[in-house]
Amino acid sequence: MKRKLAEFDLKLGKKAGYGVKILGTELHVRFCFSHYLLTESRSLLISEAELSFFKEVDLEGIQRIVARSVSIYEIHMTDIALKNLIIHIAIAICRIRDDCYVAADELLNIEFNMQELRASQTMIREIEAQECVVFPETELSYLLLHLSAKHIATDYDDYREFILVNKMLERIQKRYGYALSDDQVLISNLILHLKPAINRIKFQMNIQNPYLPNLKQNHPLAFEFGLTAKDVLEEELGMKVNEAEAGYLAIHLLYAMDKVQESVKKRVLIVCASGLGTSQLLQSKVRKAFAEELEIIGVYSFHEYESRPVACDFVIATVPLRHQSHPYVQVSPFLMKSDMRAIEAMLGSGSPFQIESVFSESLFVVSEKDWDKERILRELARLLMNQGYVDEGYLPSIFERELVVPTFLGNGLATPHPIQADVARTAIAVCVCEAPALWNEEDCAQVVFMLAVKNKEQSQLTTTYELISDIVENPKVMRQLKAIRDFDGFMHILTGLSLK
Repeated sequence: MKRKLAEFDLKLGKKAGYGVKILGTELHVRFCFSHYLLTESRSLLISEAELSFFKEVDLEGIQRIVARSVSIYEIHMTDIALKNLIIHIAIAICRIRDDCYVAADELLNIEFNMQELRASQTMIREIEAQECVVFPETELSYLLLHLSAKHIATDYDDYREFILVNKMLERIQKRYGYALSDDQVLISNLILHLKPAINRIKFQMNIQNPYLPNLKQNHPLAFEFGLTAKDVLEEELGMKVNEAEAGYLAIHLLYAMDKVQESVKKRVLIVCASGLGTSQLLQSKVRKAFAEELEIIGVYSFHEYESRPVACDFVIATVPLRHQSHPYVQVSPFLMKSDMRAIEAMLGSGSPFQIESVFSESLFVVSEKDWDKERILRELARLLMNQGYVDEGYLPSIFERELVVPTFLGNGLATPHPIQADVARTAIAVCVCEAPALWNEEDCAQVVFMLAVKNKEQSQLTTTYELISDIVENPKVMRQLKAIRDFDGFMHILTGLSLK
């Protein structure tokens, strides 16, 4: 109980002859109250349990008041946020009836706009009449805090959030090599997200993020970007930012990353000298075979190509080109297998990811039964350092990253990695645990992948995390990996996964 209360800056006080009492500010008591109440209920509708719990409060009447007010004053909220607001109001009513009020100095410097203030005032007037309770001025501020922290902004008018977002994206580019600073949609979305988020952060409001497990398991790289953005917020605001906020930032960044992946296609021109039929046939076959890698920007005849300059990455031609203003590959209109290999060679840096290039027997170890998390981290980092993959700064950065959020992904897999370190070449050190190792307060790791990804190698970074995502979301593969005790068997399982 002490540990759970400490998460909300609350303590358990004891006095002989009287018993025990929760000590702390009223604001933190309510945050604790709402956390456990809302964690129990994932429903967007008011549940029977909540109606029973708040039997002295007309929850459905409050729901009607809140829905009407946010509609009149055009307050945009998610369904989850609306339900949370109703529960917070119900908690406030119960506490006021017990003469427990939020102090004025607990709610200084709330950031809000006039529509939020007017909506809060309207709600309170109607709730006071319905519940026969009087809200003091500080309770208006309490309601305003929750409303402003849940209101989805639709415009912005100052530069604070703009500066914060730029710093986030600069840090992501410096650390991971992903250039997202030109994505105006992403910048706008992050700025609008930060406006209510800053109130949540400032007052350490607990929010639930039901998408966290999915993000960690299926999109670990995007989650790392979210944690990097979280670092910037903590530095700039001087306040702790929770994991749930990092997850919501990661969702915005994941959308932007998907667009980056779509935009890295090579732009190619097809030059065909034998008429419309063959040019259409070749175009169709190239598009079908290389849909993910190539964007066909035009189909030219031999003479059109020579007389009309055009910008592209390379040319696919059915005839030799005299004026080689671009790299080109000569193919048959029927696109034979040898032609496809020639195009793949032209793609160059887009060569297929080889599992054998990142795993090696010299970086594979089976733990002893008494190895704990720290011992595993030290052993794997030692293997990487002794073989020249990383330097002395690698292990301290590994421990630093674990302090931010433990790197347990799920299904018994943990992927420790540094916040930032110099890596000579990409590799993954592996430990299969003889006995499960406690990785955080409740999860045990049985397979550990320690990642060393060469700095700013975006393609390697993306492919490595995609491989990890494929492994962790496949329970059958994870069961096999937990049971394996030799490197050849380990590679046989991973190779089988990569061929599917």
